[in-house]
Amino acid sequence: MQGPPALLKFIGKAALNAIGIGLAADLVVDVLPEVAKDVWEWWGKKRSIQERQAEVEALAQASPAE
Repeated sequence: MQGPPALLKFIGKAALNAIGIGLAADLVVDVLPEVAKDVWEWWGKKRSIQERQAEVEALAQASPAE
């Protein structure tokens, strides 16, 4: 990994280490891109733009309890 993605990875690790998560930071930062990729493949590619937009809007308008 080079360039901005590498920088973001290290910023994420540093931020998680700063709040005391330590070793879990490495796991989170290393695994999160794969999780995001899987979510995009499941959610992003199987729904139309209108469906995705409606879901994001519904999420944005949801109360904190929801």
